[in-house]
Amino acid sequence: MRAFWKARFAVQAPSVAVAGVQQRESVEEAARERGVTLRSVLIGTLLIPVNTYWIIQVEGIWHRNHATAMSLFWNTVFCLMILILLNVLVLKRYFARYAFTQGELIVIYVMITIASALAGHDTLQLGIPALSMPFWGANETNGWDQLFNHYFPKWLTVQDKEFLRPYYEGHSSLYIGGRILVWLRPVLIWSVFIGVMGLVMVCMNVILRRQWMENEKLSYPIVQLPMAMVANGGNTRFFLQKPLILGALLGGGLDVLNGLHVLFPTIPEIVVRHDDPSRNLQQYFTSPPWNGVGWFPLPLYPFIIALGYFLPVDLSFSIWFFFLLKMALRVVATAVGVEQGRPYTFPFFNEQSYGAWFAIFAFAIWGARHHLREVWRKAVNPRYAGIDDAREALSYRGAVIGLLLGLAFLIAFCVQAGMKLWVAVLFFLI
Repeated sequence: MRAFWKARFAVQAPSVAVAGVQQRESVEEAARERGVTLRSVLIGTLLIPVNTYWIIQVEGIWHRNHATAMSLFWNTVFCLMILILLNVLVLKRYFARYAFTQGELIVIYVMITIASALAGHDTLQLGIPALSMPFWGANETNGWDQLFNHYFPKWLTVQDKEFLRPYYEGHSSLYIGGRILVWLRPVLIWSVFIGVMGLVMVCMNVILRRQWMENEKLSYPIVQLPMAMVANGGNTRFFLQKPLILGALLGGGLDVLNGLHVLFPTIPEIVVRHDDPSRNLQQYFTSPPWNGVGWFPLPLYPFIIALGYFLPVDLSFSIWFFFLLKMALRVVATAVGVEQGRPYTFPFFNEQSYGAWFAIFAFAIWGARHHLREVWRKAVNPRYAGIDDAREALSYRGAVIGLLLGLAFLIAFCVQAGMKLWVAVLFFLI
């Protein structure tokens, strides 16, 4: 028996040693590929004000090329491209020790993407004016003060018209006369609210990540481009691919041509915008019931066509199929004599949209029911071995506690601001 065990250990010892070496190498490789490093966080932090200013100028001042109105923010992709070119052409070639890893590039990209979303047109660019516009725009004609302004708490808004006058009329500064102090309190309070809401979203992502990524294997189309760009810290082969160069020339060339047309009208233009009358197919339907089709745009956006290639085929099909179905329902409504544009009448587009969102939510929850049950068991009993949360950003217990506490804070915040408890609960549950 002793000889047997000696022989067995003699055979296995090298394999154990090899396994140990491989494990150490994998740990070292993981350490090299770590994304959350001091410099990645610092670079991301430095790029946040640059991108924020860029977004505010383009969307808020120029009101053109709304980067955050699209799913893939072009400003963050551009910053990522510059970092990759710097990494490939300079750091990897001359200072290999300091070259960015794939993980670091991802961290920087995520940081500036989240910051851009917050600074975007549909978030803080509308949120900040909303703190004061009802009070500045109130007058005896519209009667806003009597209709709803008295419902807004003073600690969440800016109501003094004397402080609002330079804000709306201009020719002044926020940093004189104590004006910034008037804005400081509501801005800080709403910042806490937004921060807690972000924490709730992070906890939800932790809870659902495994279900969506490993069980349902969702493809996340809009991350395919940045992930391909940062592979192995980036390489020149990605940017030298002929299809990529051809696509960039076609899309960029179209923008350059139309830009030159604005400066020099004699240069021909290729109309691409959805709001241009020449792209509205309604003009070709002149007799009833076909003229009931309504606004029927046919834009030619290269970036939309490109994003379509990242989508699953069934989702891509659904986008254009249900758009055409909407047009067909308008024609049917005209044929049966229904007045278009009235709320709560056939074909009930808004109501159908609400129902679709509720159906998607119910379908997603039902599909994830087994996973959610396992997550709950793990949260209640961390020793439960039915599911492993070692790869998650937070433990399932931490995510569930963070989700519940965050929702409780958001509901309490809204109740304190004057919302009915049942309305606040229903709002955040939906």
